[in-house]
Amino acid sequence: MIKKVHSLKSRHPIKPTPRPTDAEYGDTSAPIWNLYRTESEKYDKMLVESWMGNTDSMLIFTGLFSAIISAFLVETYRTLQPDTDSQTVTLLSQLVLHFNASTSVPPTSPIPPSFDASGTAIRVNILMVVSLFLSVSTALASTLIQQWARDYLRYSQPNAAPHKRGRVRAYLFSGLSSFQMRRFIDGVPVLLHVSVFLFYWALSDFLHMVNTVVGTVARYSFFASLSVYLALSLSPLLANNSPYRT
Repeated sequence: MIKKVHSLKSRHPIKPTPRPTDAEYGDTSAPIWNLYRTESEKYDKMLVESWMGNTDSMLIFTGLFSAIISAFLVETYRTLQPDTDSQTVTLLSQLVLHFNASTSVPPTSPIPPSFDASGTAIRVNILMVVSLFLSVSTALASTLIQQWARDYLRYSQPNAAPHKRGRVRAYLFSGLSSFQMRRFIDGVPVLLHVSVFLFYWALSDFLHMVNTVVGTVARYSFFASLSVYLALSLSPLLANNSPYRT
């Protein structure tokens, strides 16, 4: 029996299953698509790594910065409410004067003093709230960018034939340009920058309410920081080789 099987194998040898040719994939330009895949993978990897690196640093900074804003907001929010200690002292003083007065005077209930928040206190709290909102929005946008970057890297390199893989990547990459993905990513740090300077503005006004000298120093520091930032932002418009890009 074994001899018969060997004789059959010798007469009809089993041929290995041939690998699919490029023509069977529907495209004879597989070498070109393989080259495109190699270069596109390198480019996409560098692009995604740059996105992830920028957003990682922003997430760390926004986390710390939001905590700082929240701590100051707890203090500045008190300026919108009446001082309960002062009200207590005022009411006690009225009661003492009432009992020291003549008994012929009919008793009257003490009237608490009216309270209206100052315009500076309202402005400080508005600036603080907007600054906190922009900081948290920056953290949310950074998280979304990281998610989109991982999805793009996963879907742009499917396990398929070279020509199909290249066309899928080209289609998804064109979507990045069509939907202005790069501009969106470049615009996210602007939210953080605005948030920082709004916080500087609110902090200088709040310190000016507490102490005029300290508040004046804080305001000059705020104006100096804003001037340097504007100078760095305008330098690329004046010189194309300027490395200072905000």
